[in-house]
This record gives sequence, C-alpha cells and structure tokens, in this order.
Amino acid sequence: MFIPGLLFTLKIMAQQPASANRTQQQLMKIIPAGDYSYRILPASNNAFGYDLFQGKRLIFHQPTLAFTTNNGMVVYPAREKSEKIVLAAIEKIKNGKLPVLTNEELKRIAQ
Repeated sequence: MFIPGLLFTLKIMAQQPASANRTQQQLMKIIPAGDYSYRILPASNNAFGYDLFQGKRLIFHQPTLAFTTNNGMVVYPAREKSEKIVLAAIEKIKNGKLPVLTNEELKRIAQ
C-alpha cells in the first residue's frame, strides 16, 4: 500500500512542467549583496518572502512580505519590489539596526 502511494506521488511530481521547476530554481537562487546575500522565497497569494544570509549563515527569515495601505488593503509587493525591500533590510543591518521594516517603509519602497 505504501509503494503505490509513493509511485503516484512520483508520477505527479514528474508531470510538473519543466518551466515551473526552472522558475522555482531561479527564484530560490542566492543573490550576493556585499557582505550579505539573500534568497527570494515564493509565498501564498502570489507573494514573496526572503532569507537573508551573512556568509553561509541564515540571519533573518521573512516568510511573507505584505503591508497595509491607508485605506486598509493588504498589498503583496511584486518580486522586483521584494528585492528592493531586502536591500533596505540589509542597509538597516549595516547601520546596526534590526532588518525589520515598518509598514511605512514597506509602502515607500513598494509603491
């Protein structure tokens, strides 16, 4: 009973389009940024999160990037804006602060 379930799982995984796998690999690529590096992560609702590294050590994990607009809407920044947010978090670390951005900082970067 375990083997057929395993084979079914493998068959489903094998049927995923190659382009989706390539996109996922490109998304998960670690990108250097000076003394730090980061990886953009896919999240639910077509959102993104990120991992932030110093050397090979993970120093910060943000599972989802989102902010609330003035009228109460929750916005999930696109990948390009997510990369700008990560770079802003790196700048905060360089200035001796935590890599956490306020809602206002997120809005300013992502809009």
